[in-house]
Amino acid sequence: MDDRKNVSERNGKARLHRFLCGRLPEYRVQRHPLQPEDRWEIAVYLNGKCIGSAVHHRRNEATNLAAAAALRSLRQEEGQVKKLINRTNAERGRTVERAALASLREDGVQLPSWMQGADQATAEQDAGGIDLVIRSDVGDLYLQLKSSIGGARKFEEHGRRRRRIEIVVVHDTADSAAIRRSILAAAERLRNEFLRKRPASSDP
Repeated sequence: MDDRKNVSERNGKARLHRFLCGRLPEYRVQRHPLQPEDRWEIAVYLNGKCIGSAVHHRRNEATNLAAAAALRSLRQEEGQVKKLINRTNAERGRTVERAALASLREDGVQLPSWMQGADQATAEQDAGGIDLVIRSDVGDLYLQLKSSIGGARKFEEHGRRRRRIEIVVVHDTADSAAIRRSILAAAERLRNEFLRKRPASSDP
């Protein structure tokens, strides 16, 4: 049982080695004979940097182990990059939310008569895909703010539009007036949709 498992692991490492050789630019394996008669040190280089190495008395095994170490290194680096991107996107999102709310609270700004105010979403609302809440004469209107069209499309792909959340794209270069126009237009679309679906009044 253990022998079959070891064979499977060795085959997996060999496939990994072939994968790295075929996919990574400037990938190469370098032999460093420590004791040529019984030891092999294999190092994996990517763009001139060693990203994995291993020592074994069989050359193929040393190569496969070095490839496995290289993949672990690449995955760790990829994870760090993803964390940095996520932090950057989160900060960008907070900046957009602050700019949106500030545009509605500027002194001297004339807001529609149906609009009663605007609030940043609560933590619970935020978890549901809501960034900004517009208080209106027909109830709360929910907006999701995105800094790019690509981000808006991803949001739509998750089916959030079915939850009556309108998406507003706020570009980095937009001024306060442009942001306010986009927000009010989106809020008015939601309000009009609500009015269309509201039952007709029974008053004579």
